[in-house]
Amino acid sequence: MGEPRKKYLGERYLPLILQNIHRYFFYLAALFILLLAHDAWKGLWFTDATGQSHFGLGVGTIILILNRFFSAFTRLAVTRSGISSAGFSTPNPRRRPARKPTTASVA
Repeated sequence: MGEPRKKYLGERYLPLILQNIHRYFFYLAALFILLLAHDAWKGLWFTDATGQSHFGLGVGTIILILNRFFSAFTRLAVTRSGISSAGFSTPNPRRRPARKPTTASVA
């Protein structure tokens, strides 16, 4: 069936742009993950009274690192846009059907 308009305008205008808005929210979430990683890195270094920086690991730093890890896992590994932007392919359900067709059992 053909398009009702003469030329295809793409998904650059409303309302079709809303179908791709999840990508922009993914990029925003990726920036937030980078901010969390920077904060966790800064939390690993403590400055004592003499002004020397020392490596240290406290409970708060562990929480920051776990927060960053689980946020990144949720955004990158679970979301479909994160999988494709990380370079992994998602399985195509049309290649392997979940069950045999009903005509396969008829002999």
